[in-house]
Amino acid sequence: MARKPAIPLAELRRRYDAIGPIEDMPFERTSYGRCSTWEGFLSAGERYSRAIRSQSISEHELAHNPALIDLVLAAWPGPPLPPTVWPTLEGLKI
Repeated sequence: MARKPAIPLAELRRRYDAIGPIEDMPFERTSYGRCSTWEGFLSAGERYSRAIRSQSISEHELAHNPALIDLVLAAWPGPPLPPTVWPTLEGLKI
């Protein structure tokens, strides 16, 4: 956990537990799986918040567990970030 959550840990844990079991999306490895345990949530939550705020998360992943998305953004708030630019194969010599 690089940056402390904006919510006190006891309150954050209560809200995290209230979400219930967190399952990854079928046939995919996403941040849901990384956040499926309390320790994983604390470890990956800030990185997941940055990914959400930079629009690096697909719409179907955002819709999979809105309560987790809301909690991540509440715990590690921040401004919207520029979209992530992914490398392309254009101009690549093979």
